[in-house]
Amino acid sequence: MKFRKTTNILNWRIVLTHFIAIWLFSEATQAFFYLSDINFLQIIIDGKKKGLSAKEIINNKTAVSFSNFYYYASVGSILGFFIGILISLITTIRQKWMWVNTLIATMLTYILGWLGLNRSYFLGAIFKFPGIIIQKNTTLTIILDATILLALGIFAFFFCKLNNSLHANKTSAV
Repeated sequence: MKFRKTTNILNWRIVLTHFIAIWLFSEATQAFFYLSDINFLQIIIDGKKKGLSAKEIINNKTAVSFSNFYYYASVGSILGFFIGILISLITTIRQKWMWVNTLIATMLTYILGWLGLNRSYFLGAIFKFPGIIIQKNTTLTIILDATILLALGIFAFFFCKLNNSLHANKTSAV
C-alpha cells in the first residue's frame, strides 16, 4: 500500500523532463557568460585551430584574465542551475505535482555536474552544430548556441508533450 503511494508521488517523466531542462538552463547561461571575455575565448579558439598546447595558448594572457574567464563561466552555470530549479519548483507547484520530483531532478543535475559527467562531448557537438555554421564570428556563435540551449530548456519546461501526458498523473502537493 505504501509503495503504491510512493509511486504516485514520484513521476519519472517529471524528473527526467526537469533534469534535462535544468541542465539546459545551466549550459545556456554558462555559454552566455563566456561573452564576458570574448577576446580571451578567441585566443583559446585560435590556438586550438593552430594546434598549440594549452601552455602556448595562455602564454600571452595573465593568470588574472584566465581565472576571471573561468570564474564568470562558473557563475553563469550556477546562476542557470538556480534559475532552472526555480522554474521547476514554480511549474511543479502550479501543476500540483509533488515537489520531490524537482528535488530528485536537482540532485541528479548537481551530482552529474560534481562528477563532471554533464559535459557530454556528443551532446555538446549536437547542440553546438548550428554555431559551427557561423565560425567566423565567435560572439554570434556563442549567442546562437546559448539561445538554442535556452529555447530547448524553456520548451522542456513548458511545451513538452510529456507535460501534457503528466496532467493525468497529478498528485497533490504536500
